[in-house]
Amino acid sequence: MGIILSVYSESAFKEYLLPAVVNEEYSIILEQNIFNLNKDTKLNLEISEYQWSFVPSADYRIEKLVKKGEYAEYKGECLENDDLFRVCLAGGKAISVMVEATDVTFSVLEKYEIKNNQTIRIGSADTNDICYNKLNLVSWEHAVIYRKNGGSFIDIKENSNGAFINFKRHTGTRQLEFGDHINIFGLDIMYLGEIIAVNAAGKNIIVKQENFKKYIPAKTIVQRQKKEESDKDGFFHRSPRQIYKLADDAIEIEAPPAPKELSRRPLFMVIGPSLTMTIPMLLGCGMSIYSASAKGTGGGNVIKIIT
Repeated sequence: MGIILSVYSESAFKEYLLPAVVNEEYSIILEQNIFNLNKDTKLNLEISEYQWSFVPSADYRIEKLVKKGEYAEYKGECLENDDLFRVCLAGGKAISVMVEATDVTFSVLEKYEIKNNQTIRIGSADTNDICYNKLNLVSWEHAVIYRKNGGSFIDIKENSNGAFINFKRHTGTRQLEFGDHINIFGLDIMYLGEIIAVNAAGKNIIVKQENFKKYIPAKTIVQRQKKEESDKDGFFHRSPRQIYKLADDAIEIEAPPAPKELSRRPLFMVIGPSLTMTIPMLLGCGMSIYSASAKGTGGGNVIKIIT
């Protein structure tokens, strides 16, 4: 199961996917220029027995939401789904960290046509077109997307916690441009002109199907060919979802020993070992021949040696 940390400040938002490692320490960098901090801050974490937790540091103090509007000192508990933390930094700065535990570490967005929708209401109330709530951070009517003079606008209510467009926090009215990414504390909406893409499969997200028409793209010849080829193969390839940390420790390899210098041996030392075997063999043969000859002379019998 993957852990996603959603970090919110007064000015920006960013998500961090924690790696699939075991018994390791890990850090995420809260960038000064993104979150409008006094300096870059390293937020330390560790994983033990497949459970993530924050590591204390002199650079920050962490508090955990225990009930609505009430925080308590963080005491090293393991991170769980829907946990909300407040990280207090030097200079009175503070950021919020929301924890999401998920089996799917990538977002699947459903596309809906909006060319016939004059308004799209977003909020926690059941009367909205897109209903969503997360830790009571979403207002009853949090934002409204509406069409005017051929363009699309979003009106983020002033009494809400705001919304993050392209990772920057906004309130009030803003014109939408093609490709704008809207995040409302876990609700992701991509504006694609006459289409919006919503992570409708996310938790606590309800898209009123009766108010929208699902976008179904026309099949092209290339798409049909690819589908026919994939149907013939009967399998597909997928990149791994968990990337384990590779060992990066330095390995010291000893240098090979220096070659030994061999001195030139004298000739008698080269042929000497061979002679020590040859001389005894010749002496043995000679003794055998002499003994046989001596016996033949004394007995009157001559033994012929045929060679």
